[in-house]
Amino acid sequence: MLDPLRKRDVLGIPALLLLILAILYFLTRLPLLGYLPFIQDEAIYAVMIGEQQDGLTVIPTLFGYPISWKMAPFFWLYSALAPLSSGVGLEGGFRFPSVVFGFLCLIPLFLILKHFSDEKLAFLSSVFYLVSFVSVYPNTSLLIDSPAFLLILLSLYFYAVKGNPLAGGALAAAAFTFKLVTAFISPLLAMGYFILLGKREALTNRVFIASLSLPLLAALANYAILSPFGGGDQVYFEELLPRLLTSGGQADLVTRVSMSLDTLAYSMGPVFLVSLFGFAKNWRGNRFMSFWYALTIIPFLAATQYPWYYLPVLPAVSFFAALAVYDFRKAWKENLPGLLAAAAICAISLMLVWGAYQALFNLHNPERVIGTAIAGKENVLIIGHFKPGIIAYKELNERGHMGRPLDYGFILGPPSFGGEEAAAFVRDYGTGAVPATNGSFSGMYTSASVFRKDTNITDFDYLVLAGDLGFGFTGPEILVRAGDITVYKKPGAP
Repeated sequence: MLDPLRKRDVLGIPALLLLILAILYFLTRLPLLGYLPFIQDEAIYAVMIGEQQDGLTVIPTLFGYPISWKMAPFFWLYSALAPLSSGVGLEGGFRFPSVVFGFLCLIPLFLILKHFSDEKLAFLSSVFYLVSFVSVYPNTSLLIDSPAFLLILLSLYFYAVKGNPLAGGALAAAAFTFKLVTAFISPLLAMGYFILLGKREALTNRVFIASLSLPLLAALANYAILSPFGGGDQVYFEELLPRLLTSGGQADLVTRVSMSLDTLAYSMGPVFLVSLFGFAKNWRGNRFMSFWYALTIIPFLAATQYPWYYLPVLPAVSFFAALAVYDFRKAWKENLPGLLAAAAICAISLMLVWGAYQALFNLHNPERVIGTAIAGKENVLIIGHFKPGIIAYKELNERGHMGRPLDYGFILGPPSFGGEEAAAFVRDYGTGAVPATNGSFSGMYTSASVFRKDTNITDFDYLVLAGDLGFGFTGPEILVRAGDITVYKKPGAP
C-alpha cells in the first residue's frame, strides 16, 4: 500500500517522507494553536492587524500613529488571511496563517538538507527541527518569524541549490520587509557556501553582487519611508545598532551566558546538546553546515530571551544532532540504537514544549481574563506595566461583537513606573506632573518613557491597574482580579 508513496516524489521530496513530516507537523502544532492567550508582541500585532483591516497604510499603525519597529507587509498579509480562518477561534484565527507558512518551510528545508547530505539524514534532521520549541512556538503564534523564515529558506535554496542568485537576493529582500536584519542570513550563508566549497569566482559575478544589493535597497527604502516622522533613526540607530554593537551588553558576560543557556535548555535542550557531539565529530566533512552551525554564537552572545531568534540556525543544529545519532553509511537496522536515541530526544523535546506552554499560560492568562472582562465596557482606564493582552482582548472582543473598539484611556509605564506616577494619572489623565509621550507608542520598545494614548474620555468608570504598582483603592468595588491585575469599578457605574 505504501509502495506508490515510496516511489513517488512531491516537489523533489519522497512522498512517504513528506507525509510523515506533515503528520508530525500538524500533530505537534494544531493542538497548541488556541491554547495560549496572546502573549506580549502577539497582542500588539493583533491590535495593529485590526487597524490594517480598517484601512491599509504604508506604515503600520498602533492607536492610529505610525510605528517604526515593523514593516507593513506582515500586517497586510495577516489582515487578509486571519478572517479566513476565524472558525478556529479568536487566537487560532490569527495564528493559523503562521501554521501554514511553517508547514511550507518544510519543503525548502528538506531540499536544502538533502543537498548537503542524503534523504535519510535530511528526514531525521527535519524531525529534530519539528520537535524543538524554537520552531513549534513561531508556527503556533501570531509572530512574524514563520513567513520570514519561509522567505529566508527559499532565498538560500535559490542561492545554493538552484544557483539563481537574483531570485535568492529578491527573496532575501522580501524577507527583510518582514524581519529586518535577520533576512541577511541567507546572503551571508550563500557567501559562505561559495567560499567553503571552492566556488569563490561566484562572489565576483555581477549577478551575485547585484543580488546582495537587493536587501540593502530594501533597508534604504524602509529608512526613507520611516524618516519623515523620525522612525528611521529610531529603529536603525536607537534599536538595531545598539543591539548589534553591545551583544547583550546590558549585563556582564557571566549573566549573558547564563541567560543564553537557560533559553537553550528549554527551547532546543536535547537537540542542541546532542548536536555538540555531532558537530565535534563531523564538522570537517560538512564545512558549509559547520559555518551555518557556527552562526549560533550570534543569538547566544546576544543573550536573547526570545528562543525564536535561534530559528535561522535550527536547521544546522538539527543536522548535527542527526549526524550524532545516525550513520547514513549504514542500513536502517544497524542504526537501531541511534534511532531509539532519536525517539528519546523527540520525546524529551516535546515534553519541554508542553512544559513551556503551561508556564506561559499561567503567566499570561490573567491578561486574557481581564481584557475579556472589560470588553464592551465604556470609560475604561488601563494603567501600569506592559501587559498588552489586556488591550488586545478588549479591542478584539469589541470588534467581534460591535464592529469597532470602544475608546479607552491607556497609560503605559516602564518597569520603574510606580504608585505615585499612576496615582497622578488616575487623578488627572492629562496631567503634566509626570512627563509622558502623547499619542505615539512607536518608541515604547526603545525608550523608558511613559506613554499616554489619546482619548476623548474625561471621567473614567473603570480603572485597570496592570502590575504591582505599590498601591490600590479601598473605596471602589473590585470588579475582577487576576494575577497582579485588578479592575476597579466606580460606584454607580453600569
